[in-house]
Amino acid sequence: MTYVVEFSNDMADSVLFKRAFHWYGSAIKSMRIVKEETISPNLIVAKGEMDLLMPAEGKEPQAKAFRLKYSMESRIDGNKITTKIFRFNVQNTIYSPIEPWIKEQDEDYLKKFYLLFIEDKSQEILSSFKEFVNVTIYRN
Repeated sequence: MTYVVEFSNDMADSVLFKRAFHWYGSAIKSMRIVKEETISPNLIVAKGEMDLLMPAEGKEPQAKAFRLKYSMESRIDGNKITTKIFRFNVQNTIYSPIEPWIKEQDEDYLKKFYLLFIEDKSQEILSSFKEFVNVTIYRN
C-alpha cells in the first residue's frame, strides 16, 4: 500500500525543502526524521505512527486495535514535490507488514474498514503536507 501526492510550486527548491522539513518536524507529534540527505538536499525520509482504531460499536468510543507505523518520503526536484506514505507495519509483539495482517481478519467488513481507515488517515496527512508546503506568499 502506497499513497502519493504530487504538486508543483514556483518557489525555489531550497524554500520548498525548508517548508517540508519544518512540516515533518512540527505537524505530527509521532513523526521523526530518519534521514536528511546531505549529498542531495532534496530528499526527506521519516517514520510516523498512528493508532489503528476498531469499528465503532454503538455510542462507545472506538477502541484501539493496534499501533500502526509507516514510512514517509518527500522528494523535491525542479519545483515539483512528490510525497508518499508507504511501508505500513502493525505492532503486536513485533512490527510486521500490515497487508498479511489485514488478510487474516475473519470478517470482510473488518478488512474493508481497516483499509479505508488507513487510506483516510494517509490522505489526511498528505493533504496537511500539501497545504503547508504549497502556500504562495504574495507581496505588494
